Amino acid sequence: MAKTPVAFPSEVGTKPTSTRQALLEAAIDELTSRPEAEFRVENILAATGASFSSLYHHFGNREGLIIEAQIAVFKSPIAQDLVPFTAAAAKISNADELKEVLAVAVSAASRAENAKARAAQLAILSAANSRPLLAEAIAKEQAEVTSQIAAAFDGLSERGVIDPQVDTRLIGQYMQATILGQSVLDLGAGPLDLTAYQDLLLKTLLALIWPTGAH
Repeated sequence: MAKTPVAFPSEVGTKPTSTRQALLEAAIDELTSRPEAEFRVENILAATGASFSSLYHHFGNREGLIIEAQIAVFKSPIAQDLVPFTAAAAKISNADELKEVLAVAVSAASRAENAKARAAQLAILSAANSRPLLAEAIAKEQAEVTSQIAAAFDGLSERGVIDPQVDTRLIGQYMQATILGQSVLDLGAGPLDLTAYQDLLLKTLLALIWPTGAH
């Protein structure tokens, strides 16, 4: 009987359910369609029908709205791949299934069509160098993502799929670093052999999970 491949569950789209969410999504559209210097609160209010008082109630000021929108843009591609990965990881019962899920995760996270999203993340990271509040918000988001990935691998450890001595937080940090780091490769002078690159990422990740090669 043929083996059924492990698949990630599809994501379900959501629509704004509150004034706050509507304001945030309008701000994201504004930031991703023009330079930040041209960001206009008036455009956000016109798009949502919200008032100035409502905007300031939810975000404090223009800067607060921009930072939250930047964070949403920054974490969007990460969340797009993280949620399906953690859902799939929760059902893994052996090493072969884990390898299969990781192969899908690496392929999804490093796909070429994500170059624009990675470029947006790189721009936001650059902006954070001169904006302490944005840097703090990114650091908090990255810590949360690391914890979610680590928790997924902690579950694998508890089920005996991986060695309990494995540093699951290190794995989470490595996965994030490679995803964000690919934005530099997107700017490279020559073409990237994506298949070879993905294979290298997967082998490195497997070496972190099974450092002795016993799996």
